[in-house]
Amino acid sequence: PANTTYLLNSTKMMTVSPAITVSIPDNGIGSAYPLDNGGIALGTLAKGEERRISFRVKVADDLATCEFPIVNQATVGNQTGDAILATVTTRLCKPLIEKSSTPNIVKSGEQITYTLHYTISGSLSYPNVTISDTLPTGVSYVANSATYIGTQTPITLTQNSQTLSWNLGSVSPTVTGTIIYRGLVGNGITNGTTLVNRAVITDSFGHIDSGTVTNTVGTPANI
Repeated sequence: PANTTYLLNSTKMMTVSPAITVSIPDNGIGSAYPLDNGGIALGTLAKGEERRISFRVKVADDLATCEFPIVNQATVGNQTGDAILATVTTRLCKPLIEKSSTPNIVKSGEQITYTLHYTISGSLSYPNVTISDTLPTGVSYVANSATYIGTQTPITLTQNSQTLSWNLGSVSPTVTGTIIYRGLVGNGITNGTTLVNRAVITDSFGHIDSGTVTNTVGTPANI
């Protein structure tokens, strides 16, 4: 399909009965892809006999969004001119995350409430979806403050020093969720210090999205 790159040596053909899988050599016309232009000959098939052909492509990095569907068409025919056209449309949407916090200005010894909202949509299952969130230096996680609201199975927090992480596992769209937790600003942080906090969502496809918030240590103005 347009905006994709064929992955070398990924084309295979499988017979159903008996179950046998063979690799199809990369010897296409004009490219390595063996199914371009003239395609491949399957020979004579008996009534009810079945062949399954698969191959893999890499989607262009800048198209990992639902705004650009990937459309693929294949045709099977015979010498008498009979032909069937099949079309499949895939929407590959990278997981998205947004982050917010309150209050914007915080004093030492006070708490910041962080909110992470993520969305996973499209038409594929996304493997090993993980959210990680690294607290700013001088801010500590408030024990047992994390809560989760969403359509995914409840997820468990893992903490490694300043980094909080949640593993969602394999996710089938559409899934949305919100994680809320609190961070305690340590004593002795100088007024005017900017606390930068970044949350990242990733998957095994290599997709990545992030959200960043900043808070300032100081005394809120009286209004």
